[in-house]
Amino acid sequence: MKKIQTKNKNYRRLIIFTRFPVAGKSKTRLIPYLGSEKASLLQREMTEHIMRIVRQFSLISLSEIEVHFDNGELDDMRNWLGLYFNYRKQSSGTLGERILHSFSSAFSDGVQYAVIIGTDSTSSGVTRILIRSTSVLSPILITAA
Repeated sequence: MKKIQTKNKNYRRLIIFTRFPVAGKSKTRLIPYLGSEKASLLQREMTEHIMRIVRQFSLISLSEIEVHFDNGELDDMRNWLGLYFNYRKQSSGTLGERILHSFSSAFSDGVQYAVIIGTDSTSSGVTRILIRSTSVLSPILITAA
């Protein structure tokens, strides 16, 4: 993905963690209860629901949205969620290591404020985070030093 260059001091990025829904690789802890196809469908529906909320937020906050994904390829993600968002493959490692890498990448790109939301979050939780984020992504803010 092309590196983003910005000189805007208030530049903000909302990073979404998700997976491309692949049967057998999505919502694996739910497969014994739902089956692999329905678990994959659940992943798809949860992601699409959160992305609708996030897109509306981006229109009022002027935040860039970058989707960090696992499973699938860039074309899969663009075909599924559209060209409105920027995409980046998640790094390897634990969840904490992937989050740290995503924040580091954002700050290396010149972003001043960044928030990460997972598509496993409830819509009410995401909405609360986004409402608090509208005033320069604070108090849930991690900033570049």
